[in-house]
Amino acid sequence: MQKHAAKDITEDAIIHWFEENWEATVVPYWKLKYPPHWEELKSAAKSVGSSEGHDLGVWQEDRRLQKYWEERARKLAATPNVTKNEIYTAIEGVKTNSDLVQLLKDQLKRAK
Repeated sequence: MQKHAAKDITEDAIIHWFEENWEATVVPYWKLKYPPHWEELKSAAKSVGSSEGHDLGVWQEDRRLQKYWEERARKLAATPNVTKNEIYTAIEGVKTNSDLVQLLKDQLKRAK
């Protein structure tokens, strides 16, 4: 990375540098904490301009996947005959929801 003034370095350049030098990965926003409501994001994108609009599609897909894993975890916690691999996979999908993780861990004790 070349020497630049701090104001010349973009966020993408910083992320790229960390990915190369520290084996870092970019974590979706919903995995860090619960994201803001859809309407809130939509209004923020309109105020910034259409260049930021593509991020809303990514956020929407991440949110859809989060809901899928939450539903899947609830079903697995209620189903008596599940495998440990199914539960471990579901735990990875719902790490941000401690209640669901605890339900799955309880189910893990009874799993095959």
